[in-house]
Amino acid sequence: MMRTEFNDISILIEKVSRDSRLTTVDFGLFSAMLICWKKNGFENPFSISRSRLMLISKICSTKTYHKCLRSLQECGYIIYRPSYHPTLGSKVFLGSIGFQD
Repeated sequence: MMRTEFNDISILIEKVSRDSRLTTVDFGLFSAMLICWKKNGFENPFSISRSRLMLISKICSTKTYHKCLRSLQECGYIIYRPSYHPTLGSKVFLGSIGFQD
């Protein structure tokens, strides 16, 4: 990982952790997204899998998953583009969005 990507992740984690609108479960989902973002070479957008994110973030309920996804969108940390295709993943834009105040 290059220094700039590490700084980007550090800034995002710090910002999300200070946001009183978000819960620890929201933070867990966001952290899982950061892992997927890193594995995709910090490219925007990147594909996500609900089952993978739920596994990493330890979210057991799809209702909770969607609630957290909505919270992260409403707070401006992600842009979520759902895919209703059974084999194509949904897309998430992450990174520079979270840097904006």
